[in-house]
Amino acid sequence: MLAKPLYRARQFFVALRPRVGPEDLALLDRYLTPRQRELFRRMPLNDQQHSFKVARRLLAVGHDNSELLQAGLLHDVGKALGPVRLWHRVASVLLAAIRPTLVERIGSRDRQSWRYPIYVMYNHGRLGAEAAREAGCSLLVLRLIQEHTGTPKDDLGEALRRADTEGY
Repeated sequence: MLAKPLYRARQFFVALRPRVGPEDLALLDRYLTPRQRELFRRMPLNDQQHSFKVARRLLAVGHDNSELLQAGLLHDVGKALGPVRLWHRVASVLLAAIRPTLVERIGSRDRQSWRYPIYVMYNHGRLGAEAAREAGCSLLVLRLIQEHTGTPKDDLGEALRRADTEGY
């Protein structure tokens, strides 16, 4: 019952002091093309750090599928498409915990609206997949990114979901 709130609290405090090291950058060189690395670098440092952790979790449990690792590195890139601040993230998580449909209803596609970042948070899987398509990612990577917040359709999707939300 407390596992998810504790995970989110830990995620919050780690995000306050993001760090990216040489071993992280080596993952980019190994799994992403130059265009995909440009896309990755659009993410704020805390999202980059989280994505490195997701990729390392996948590797730690024996996943070596390069497309799964690309998806792990790029799964949250959709969040970089809007001015998503910490309070937007917190509000989205809290609203989704209370009533998942609230986040969808509150968000707005209007880029000038204060509600646009909520829209981005709710739709970051789809938005990230669109950006990844433009960066030349495969159809499998696009599907994994788009579906990472929903119910996994296969073992690769489940592996990404677990690495993203549970930390194994």
